[in-house]
Amino acid sequence: QALDDRPPERDLWAGIASRIGEVAATDVVPLAPRRRRFSFSVPQLAAAVALTAISAGTAVMLTRGAPTQPGPVSGPAGGVQVIPVASPADDAMQSYAPAIQQLEQLLATRRPQLDTATVHVLERSLQLIDSAIAQARSALAQDPDNGYLNGHLQRALDRKLDVLRRAALMPTVS
Repeated sequence: QALDDRPPERDLWAGIASRIGEVAATDVVPLAPRRRRFSFSVPQLAAAVALTAISAGTAVMLTRGAPTQPGPVSGPAGGVQVIPVASPADDAMQSYAPAIQQLEQLLATRRPQLDTATVHVLERSLQLIDSAIAQARSALAQDPDNGYLNGHLQRALDRKLDVLRRAALMPTVS
């Protein structure tokens, strides 16, 4: 605020204007749309083809695995036997079953030592979680490859384990 406003010692506009005119007349090139070109060397092209072939082969091998639906299999004495195939939901349930069973047994032994209101809340929570698990399994029976439903089942099983773990760590009532 203490400085004075002074005009410039000389006028600069004339030099700026003349240079603008020079650039406008000589250096401006109209832009035309350019096509983008891709070029590959022979080794790069061979690597791309090899990668595509390996990816396709892997995909074919993975999709040729076990059948997704039960199918007839020759049984003893020429009879036909149907072998059920486990679904992802069954696999998830089997992987969680030992931990859930162990924690449920622990909760059953600790139940008399816990506050009755706490036991009531735990039982209600576990009922709701079991209902969600049953609904997810029922929906997965209709659409076993649905990623959302498989994730929902996984989260419900995780939630049940979490509630059971917390219940196992709760302090007892003296």
